[in-house]
Amino acid sequence: SSKGTETQQKIIGPLEERIAELSRELRDTQKDNLQLRELITELKESKSELKDSISELRKTNTDLKESNSQSTEKMAELTRELKDAQTNVDKLEVSKVHLEERINDLKKINSLLEEGNSELKTRLQQQQQSTERVAELQEENIKLKRREVLS
Repeated sequence: SSKGTETQQKIIGPLEERIAELSRELRDTQKDNLQLRELITELKESKSELKDSISELRKTNTDLKESNSQSTEKMAELTRELKDAQTNVDKLEVSKVHLEERINDLKKINSLLEEGNSELKTRLQQQQQSTERVAELQEENIKLKRREVLS
């Protein structure tokens, strides 16, 4: 009977150790499973946050594309306005040149008019002097005629 107990002990002992070892492994595995579940939950939350972030980034990207499109349109509009303004400046430059030429022509005409005016003043003075001389000569002539009449 003691041999039977010894044999049972030899068989049962390692089995009990193996059961204890498997129990420890089971607890470790359960702990690992629990940690994995927690990690999976965290990953799901992170995945959800990432989806939200991606959605926000897509919206931001769409907004930026729209803003960029508007900026491009505005830039094209400003470029057209600048081109128009440059065309107007060019036209003004041409007009300025024409006006300067016209001013120069008018200055020449004015100079000629001033010369003519000066000549007319000289002639008028000469005519006034001649008129005065004629009046003097007429007076002298009248005096001479009276003397002739008297003598």
